[in-house]
Amino acid sequence: MAAAHESQELADHSNMESVQPFDSRSLISISMRDADWKVELDLIQKELKRMTREDLRLLHEHMCEDARNLMKAKNVDYATESDIFRNFRMFGELGILVRMSDKLARLRSIMENGRAHVSTESINDTLVDIINYAVIYAGYIGETNVKSS
Repeated sequence: MAAAHESQELADHSNMESVQPFDSRSLISISMRDADWKVELDLIQKELKRMTREDLRLLHEHMCEDARNLMKAKNVDYATESDIFRNFRMFGELGILVRMSDKLARLRSIMENGRAHVSTESINDTLVDIINYAVIYAGYIGETNVKSS
């Protein structure tokens, strides 16, 4: 029984090498894709299909939308309208980079351990945080450069 299972796994693996580009639109309607891109990404991952350029563009669009929404909500908690970088002023650019570094360290830990230890924060949540710290960093150094010129 185990030998049959192993030979099936080998056959499945050899079929993976000839995987054709995957067009997720054939599985999910446009309205579903727009409503829940995470479902589509999950299907791509489970089916071991290759992502198309359109899939990647949609993933980028939706992750950035998630990042914008999170930034709107969190910025209210950490800053004021008159100083949107208030919580970063004490440590400046380095403080923002340290936070990004923490998120990268979390991704590395998940990769090495094969799982996240904090179940309330997904890999996607961590990636969205990195997007936001990159935007915050760009805004912060842009503001600093404007003030110094």
